[in-house]
Amino acid sequence: MKTKLLLPTFIFFFITSIAFSQDWIKLMNDPTVNFYDVQKEFNKAANEERMDAEKILSDEEDMEENEIPGYLQYKRWEWFTEQRVYPSGDRSMISKSLYDVKQKLFTASSNRLASAGNWTLLGPNTTFPVGSGAGRINCIAIHPTNSNIIFVGAASGGLWKTTDGGSTWSTNTDNFAVLGITDIAIDPVNPNIMYIATGDGEHSDNYSVGVLKSTDGGNTWNITSLSFSIIQNNQMYRLAINPANPNMIYAGSSLGLYLSKDAGATWVKTLNVAGVKNIEFKPQHSNVVYAVSSTGFYRSLNAGLSFTKITSGLPSTSAVNRLAIAVTPADSNYVYVLAGQSSISGFYGLYRSTNGGTSFTLQSNKPNILGWVSNGSDSTKGGQSWYTLTIAASPTNKNEIVTGGVNIWHSSNGGVSWNIM
Repeated sequence: MKTKLLLPTFIFFFITSIAFSQDWIKLMNDPTVNFYDVQKEFNKAANEERMDAEKILSDEEDMEENEIPGYLQYKRWEWFTEQRVYPSGDRSMISKSLYDVKQKLFTASSNRLASAGNWTLLGPNTTFPVGSGAGRINCIAIHPTNSNIIFVGAASGGLWKTTDGGSTWSTNTDNFAVLGITDIAIDPVNPNIMYIATGDGEHSDNYSVGVLKSTDGGNTWNITSLSFSIIQNNQMYRLAINPANPNMIYAGSSLGLYLSKDAGATWVKTLNVAGVKNIEFKPQHSNVVYAVSSTGFYRSLNAGLSFTKITSGLPSTSAVNRLAIAVTPADSNYVYVLAGQSSISGFYGLYRSTNGGTSFTLQSNKPNILGWVSNGSDSTKGGQSWYTLTIAASPTNKNEIVTGGVNIWHSSNGGVSWNIM
């Protein structure tokens, strides 16, 4: 009898630990929570993860720190944040400091660089201690008529441009109020017209001041009427230009989906749900617009003037923490939705519609294509769908899709089976 009780007791505590380990993510994504409370919650969850591992691993084995779910992402955030909020832990200090810098830049003398002195690099010139010093790139956009011109947006490093296919890069955004760029959109008719979504929508290392517009190929930028103060702690996630009418601009944000019908001069919120992170158009039918947030999948049949929530065949809102969409011109009625699990951020399911988003069918929910293990066997460990989740469909083969999480997975049969790339 005693032996029979031990196993369910162990399973109960193991599952409780896994579910609890995600609480630090919610706290980290809430800017009102004190930094040291987030740190305490993560350390507690990490210790529980190590204790659970010790019960499973042999004496000769040891759990690497980077095997703890979300360890590297948290440590990068911790390193970035702690030095900016010490000793109080008040994370609003970051926004207030950025706001003060913005005010100083706006009031500075126009010839402030005239007396610049000579500078010599003192360091550091080595990698950072966590994550090998790799900076995050949030987005990339290629010029529609010149593939040698490429723009990339960094999480905290501004907008960068190359005119020689990536051999050399330059930036002119160092004096932006924030240096986070979440998305880039280039007018397909007039590539000199560009839009950028400011802030770091993937990890909130900095907050958004709204959508900026350039009419000279990115040489200069102006604030549009969709603008925020940094201290409001808002985020932008996605920009999209209607392929049939480039004056219609769509912006997904933490406050909902905004639509501009006059190239960014004015904006109206047409989908009032939090966290719109993905926007796609039905190929060859630009009046049909798809959008997803943490609350579900939405479809518009009138070019984004209004949206309807689609639930047929899709998981409940409470079951998932993030969704991503893919469409394909190979069959405009095909829509794929990739879902992350709310409890542990692993793979919840891949769903497909063959009727333009009216209803969906579950294609697969295993292996764990959002986890760390190359064969997807770590379903109990979850993943980081809260942080990295993307999907793309082939433009020539409607059944070929690729997903991105911790690793990249490929399916050639519409998501029924998977191979890691």
